Amino acid sequence: MLFVRFFSVVCMTLFFFGGLTNSIAQPKPEEGLELYYKNNLREAINSFSEYLERNPNNITALTYFAESLRRIDSISAALIYARKALALEPCNSMALNTVSDSYNEQFGWEGSNRDTSWRYIIKAVACNPNDGNPWLDVWIGAMYRNDVALEQKALRRLFETGFYSKSTLAFNRWILQSLPQNCILFTNGDLDTYPALSLQQVEVLRKDVTIINLSLLNLPWYARLMSARANIDTSKVLKGFFVDYPKYDENQNEIFADKQFLNMIIKGIREHSLINRISFAVTVGNSFLKEFKTNLIYVGPSILFDPLINEFQADYNKLKMNLAKIKSTDFIEGACSEQDRSPVRRANPSGHKMSIIYSAAIYLANLKEDPVNRIEVSQFKSVWKAFILKTIPTEEIETLDQEIKEIFELD
Repeated sequence: MLFVRFFSVVCMTLFFFGGLTNSIAQPKPEEGLELYYKNNLREAINSFSEYLERNPNNITALTYFAESLRRIDSISAALIYARKALALEPCNSMALNTVSDSYNEQFGWEGSNRDTSWRYIIKAVACNPNDGNPWLDVWIGAMYRNDVALEQKALRRLFETGFYSKSTLAFNRWILQSLPQNCILFTNGDLDTYPALSLQQVEVLRKDVTIINLSLLNLPWYARLMSARANIDTSKVLKGFFVDYPKYDENQNEIFADKQFLNMIIKGIREHSLINRISFAVTVGNSFLKEFKTNLIYVGPSILFDPLINEFQADYNKLKMNLAKIKSTDFIEGACSEQDRSPVRRANPSGHKMSIIYSAAIYLANLKEDPVNRIEVSQFKSVWKAFILKTIPTEEIETLDQEIKEIFELD
């Protein structure tokens, strides 16, 4: 079934859909940077290492070398080179961010220290408030400290610094506008979580929606906070969830809290009807959804949960309505701005656009099943072929699923 297969591809395509420093101008190690932003970290490390042998005081090389090392869990080495950069430039926000993340308990290093991490990230945004990258960590840290004012400031600064691309903001508006009133939206990526929260804060868009990031639910304090914000009755729906956290099965394998939390929410809806409607971003993969997939309705930008249905389906009327809201001019840019230093996010520049294209393909495939729709099929195909050619780079079009190419006549 084309709809089901395309839905699976959408989830895989979007899973990861999830820099500037204040240093003085100097020659940059271009080869290492190119490898870094392609997420070829070990090759980038080799390139930076060779470059630093000739240019040991190059701030760009030192900071990106340190961050590359941190991302492959060479934390001790990362700290050495980040501190070398700080010795040369004490207010370098990228180096400060790397030191902070090295001590961040969220990443599991045995030498982590929450207070040290917080001290460095606060210094990073003080040194360069226009660098959006450290504001991501400030947002999470502020929530942990129950500092709502700082949490909101971090979300505003992410928006105001230009950390988000126009394309990503448009995609998140599309998601939020598709949702039922007062629902809980579960996300599983970076770029369908932070931008949506920032839009709620800056544009006051769909503040009735509670956004919960599934991966962060593995942090006990975050699970408690989100339970409270979503008005979930923990005594009934999440009874026992916060006891002996984390939990292990009979073979001492950890039972990931995110899936357990979600399954208990679903059970609560079915048994108690105590929770508002819930929806999922398309970044939430089948591993989360498989146990209740027959209760899901695909509408393009999101997936709705309905306990009263018993077959996974698409709502083609809502899908058509949602696709009509898309403007190609909003999606010329890639998913990430030039400021975003995450090689994972930067390596997937068109994931969100692919989600839109697969949504259009699903609708078109259904439309073509009825010969009466011949004229509408031709018009729809023409509009979306133009969208693809305008927004997707040629080299990425060539890698599209063959069936997509045939549907939109791209060959």
